[in-house]
This record gives sequence, C-alpha cells and structure tokens, in this order.
Amino acid sequence: MIEKYYNPLITMYDRLNTWKQFRKDIDTKLRLFYLECRQNLELLSILNLEPGNDEIHYDDQDYNTIIEQLTTVILEMIFLEGKKNKFYEVLRKVIDTEEDEEDTMDENISRKKKSLIQACVYLYVKITTLKKIAKIEKKGKALKKIYFRTRVNNIQNNLVNIVKALNQHKEIKEITSE
Repeated sequence: MIEKYYNPLITMYDRLNTWKQFRKDIDTKLRLFYLECRQNLELLSILNLEPGNDEIHYDDQDYNTIIEQLTTVILEMIFLEGKKNKFYEVLRKVIDTEEDEEDTMDENISRKKKSLIQACVYLYVKITTLKKIAKIEKKGKALKKIYFRTRVNNIQNNLVNIVKALNQHKEIKEITSE
C-alpha cells in the first residue's frame, strides 16, 4: 500500500532532478515543452469533436482512454522550477487566447491576452481536472452536466495557442522546418 504513495513521489523527484540537469539549457526545455504540447494535440485530434455529433457521455471508453493519455510532465516541471530562471521569463511572453467561458455550451467565446505562463496554468488545471472527471463513476444525479466537448475544445485551443507562440522561437523553428 505504501508503494501507491511512495512511487509517485520518487517519480516526481527523479523528473525534477532530470529537469534540473538542464539548468540553463532553455533550448532543450522549450523543445521538450513543444513536443509535449504537440503530442497532446495529436491525441486530441483523433477525438470526434464536431458540434453536430452526439454528446460525449461520461462513460465513453474511447474518450476516457484518450484523456488518460494526455501528459503534463513538462508542465509540472515548469512550475516546480520557480520564477527566478530564464525559462520562466521566456514563458511570460504575451499571447492571444480563445476559450469558452466557464466550460459551458455558451456560444460567447471570449478572446483574451495571457502570458504563456498563464496559458500553462490554465492548461495544467484543465487537463488534470479532465483526467479526474474521466475517472468518476457516475451513479447518481449529484454531478452537474459536464460539457466534455467544450472542455476538450478549450484545451485544444489553448494548446494551439501555446504551440503557435513556441513556433516563434528559433530553437523550435529548427526542429519544425523542412
């Protein structure tokens, strides 16, 4: 039973030590972050999110499987490192974002300016929350209606905005250019 709690701590400690080995290598950190965002985008791209299709149900196994595969390892490392580093400063760049307010079906989509770091916070919270929601076994009527499609679209839009912003860095252009 203790392994259930011990292993995640060891894993987090190992990841943090690996991340710290890159110390001032901002290029590597940017590339890893870019790759994590692209991987998550690719996973989400296989979900059928067209508005005309049926609602995604809480117990849709395909949906839950894809959501569980989304990763936030590099996102976690960004926040464990703290404010006093150059990588954090790079992520303070301002980007345009678009999201559906309150994750509802409201057609009122707002356009905001956020820093990349704020977009990362949003992304981390939304992905981890969605992964937890996907694990809930709904048996009663206590839960509000969960707008999975809107939540996934918001995550996808945020990922696209982050990838666009990261594409402006020469370190990323080097690996995406043909």
